[in-house]
Amino acid sequence: MKVTDKLTLKQIHLDLSENEIKILEQYCNQTGKALTDVIQELIRSLPDSTYSD
Repeated sequence: MKVTDKLTLKQIHLDLSENEIKILEQYCNQTGKALTDVIQELIRSLPDSTYSD
């Protein structure tokens, strides 16, 4: 990403079950990754993802 490029950020709200939260928290603890990073990685791994930095 160029220094002059601006990153547009948007917030979303997710409703997750207690079990889904537990799974995410455990994964974050095991990998040392932040929750936001894990979710971004999962989105980018989707088959139709056209995301690029």
